Amino acid sequence: EARYSLVRGTERQALVGSGEGPGYAVLTSQAGLRSLLPFMIQPPSEFSDPTFKAHEGEEFLFVHQGQVEVDFMTERVLLEQGDALHFNAQTPHRLRSVGPQQAQLLVVVQGSGE
Repeated sequence: EARYSLVRGTERQALVGSGEGPGYAVLTSQAGLRSLLPFMIQPPSEFSDPTFKAHEGEEFLFVHQGQVEVDFMTERVLLEQGDALHFNAQTPHRLRSVGPQQAQLLVVVQGSGE
């Protein structure tokens, strides 16, 4: 097993061909081997999926570009570029891109790992 996974910005999988619209890209080549799963996400501009996500562990979001609204059912939080949010992932949540620019976030979740 390699000691580390390095994914250069020029080498990572594309979020979406045009860079517009929702999508995501995993930022590690060792996704199944580690307890943390980092990826980039471009959330949709609407809460198109009516279901809230909830999963084991913790989740960390960092807004790389644009603005994001996180909906926790009972509260909505607006995040600006450069903002970071860390929360218990068992709290039901969903998010969307707001504003004129497609948002991009770094998301790190706890995976199953070994």
